[in-house]
Amino acid sequence: GPDGLLYMTTGDAANPNVAQDRSSLAGKVLRLTPTGQPAPGNPFGTAIYSLGHRNPQGLAFHPTTGALYSTEHGPGDNDEVNLIVAGRNFGWPTVHGACDDDIGSERAFCQANSVVEPLAMWTPTIAPAGADIYVADLIPQWKGSLLFAALRGAALHRLTLSADGQRVTARET
Repeated sequence: GPDGLLYMTTGDAANPNVAQDRSSLAGKVLRLTPTGQPAPGNPFGTAIYSLGHRNPQGLAFHPTTGALYSTEHGPGDNDEVNLIVAGRNFGWPTVHGACDDDIGSERAFCQANSVVEPLAMWTPTIAPAGADIYVADLIPQWKGSLLFAALRGAALHRLTLSADGQRVTARET
């Protein structure tokens, strides 16, 4: 990361409930020192930076805002792009995508756990993978966009981000 620390993702290891368990490193975004220790200032005093992830894949830092984005595989619905916020919960396994009650009582869980909803979602799933922010000059209209590959459909996706990086203003495949 831009702070010189190591950021890594871990899937839920086919055990969805561990994504909500702060004693497990599965289903999390982790933040470590270069020697592999929990980074100072992590929100829970452990290696955990954020929790409630199913299978996060790519990570990308915005070079201007410093925002951290991740791509994440859903279970068969609601693949996601998330804006990672330190110490926050992303809902898995109780929430698939948005807090919209499409699989049960998501809204109540979201309110009780201050869940961060995705910036973008895909159903049917696209299997989003590696991600990066476009900073080159070759395609000026892409500058500052989040780019990621999708394993399903063999596609490149571009998300145009708002100036503050907090929302998606356009999508292109």
